[in-house]
This record gives sequence, structure tokens and C-alpha cells, in this order.
Amino acid sequence: MHDWTLLDMRVDWGSSEVELGVLDGSSSHRSIVFKGLRELSVDRREHWGPSRSVNEAAWISAGSEDGISMKLEMQTGGIISICAASCEVDGMPHTGVFRE
Repeated sequence: MHDWTLLDMRVDWGSSEVELGVLDGSSSHRSIVFKGLRELSVDRREHWGPSRSVNEAAWISAGSEDGISMKLEMQTGGIISICAASCEVDGMPHTGVFRE
């Protein structure tokens, strides 16, 4: 996910979902939806200066009971961490192994 662009992040507290809208390396719009939100942390202090680009992403699939976690390091130096029961990428279930 290096150099992907984060367009927006939508949190629906009532349905416990987080949706990330991103552009991939081909500038195609992609949707990453976390369902059964357990934890969300967003650092947007721009430690390294302003940017909308992803530096790197780490996925952790802890098994069906523990769900899935993603740690997204932005090129600002900020970190977005999401832990949820499940995740879908472009409407398809995501297991923690990311293929661009």
C-alpha cells in the first residue's frame, strides 16, 4: 500500500464500522471497510509534514475470534490503527494478507 492515497475515513459509530476510501498505485478507487469495530486510534499531528500518502501498512489476522487489525503509517509520520471483527476490501472478505 506504499504511496496509496488516503481520500477519506468514515466512522459509523452506530453500526460500528470504519470505511477508508483510498486510491491505489494505479489511481483506482478502493474501499476498505472494517466491521465490528473494537478499537480506533488516529494520530494526525503531521510529524514529518503534510501528506495524504501511505508510507506502509501492516495487517494482523488474529483468527476468527480475535478479528483483524491494521496499522497504517502515513507519510506524515502519523499512525492509524484499526481493530475490528472483520474487514472487506472492495466488498470481498479480507484475511490479513494484502494483495495490491
